[in-house]
Amino acid sequence: MEYSLDNIIFDQNKCNARKWDSKGATSSLGSTPYLQCNGKLFQNNLCSRCYKKEILWTGLITEEPPINPICITASGKKTNKKWNYNSKIGLKTLVNNDHKEEIVENKEEIENQEEIENQEEIENQEEIVENREDKLNLDEEFDFEELNKQSKIIQEKLKKSSSDHDGSPFSGLLDSDNDDFSSFYDYNDVSYKDRNYKVNKYNNRVLDISDVKCSLDADKINIVGTWDNESKNII
Repeated sequence: MEYSLDNIIFDQNKCNARKWDSKGATSSLGSTPYLQCNGKLFQNNLCSRCYKKEILWTGLITEEPPINPICITASGKKTNKKWNYNSKIGLKTLVNNDHKEEIVENKEEIENQEEIENQEEIENQEEIVENREDKLNLDEEFDFEELNKQSKIIQEKLKKSSSDHDGSPFSGLLDSDNDDFSSFYDYNDVSYKDRNYKVNKYNNRVLDISDVKCSLDADKINIVGTWDNESKNII
């Protein structure tokens, strides 16, 4: 049967791929070759789903359908299919002498397709949110209240050490007799992104000492976060 785009319900604002009518077709009748994919345009006149397919085995609605269509699944399984040229789905029908056109649409098929696409979009968004929660997990992994509490405790200790060591900030943490910072008894050395840090052995709090050259630079020590032993990152 001759294929003509003029007789097809074609929407240039939708995906240009031909859709296989898997619900309406049977093994004896086959699918209509006139049904257009209802997906939103993504790239190259295709929706995102059709664009990602390696092979459009149904072809484009703007072209002649494949003579002997072979369905190829994502796993590579191949199945011979056939077209039902007598199907009216997707065709325009002339209803009177004024050549008015009555659009014959498979509404249920379109609604099902939109429902599937919406569900996939929801699942994708949920997966993105879950990944972000796994990476950030601020409520459990980064306790701002605890950090502020520790910061206040350190500040109080610094004030006391300042009065006991000639008024030098952090002098209670640094060894004033040498520059190897050996008095950080409760800290381990960590190098992260080309900067040097001290990590508390008990609570994993991190001090940035990259700008500290000697005990006189103790005021340049900064509390920057908590060390994550699993990811080897400062969080």
